[in-house]
Amino acid sequence: MQGLASLGRCRFGWAVISVFFVVVSCSSITEKERYVKLQRSVKGYASDIRWGYYDAAAGFIASKKNQPVFIDPQRLEGIRVTGYDMAIGELAPDSENASITVTFHYYDTNSGRLQSTADVQSWWYDESSHRWFLDGSLPVFLHQSSQNVR
Repeated sequence: MQGLASLGRCRFGWAVISVFFVVVSCSSITEKERYVKLQRSVKGYASDIRWGYYDAAAGFIASKKNQPVFIDPQRLEGIRVTGYDMAIGELAPDSENASITVTFHYYDTNSGRLQSTADVQSWWYDESSHRWFLDGSLPVFLHQSSQNVR
């Protein structure tokens, strides 16, 4: 009789452990999915900037504090982005905030120079829409902290 009770406790213990691992593995899948969505969002945004689709890039921008965001794509006239590099810096443990640095390489038709600028971006995950948004604006290219590419 005591052996059956011991066997029952053992099965219960394994069941609890199994449920724990299922819950943990499901949460890590969610984090992985969010990370993949983040990568896709950043690449999509940077690609839209690269090809001059500024209105499409603006679709990735939303204020985390629900403040209106003014996007002026006309200020980017004369800019021809030639490429970009991205580095995912900080991905918060809750996987709802991320710091990304995208370095855009571009040709300024006004000055005739090839330049680059690092755009430090703050991304946040919106649980209701299941997507990432950039809390900021379009990158600053002209007459700002850009450096010549040699």
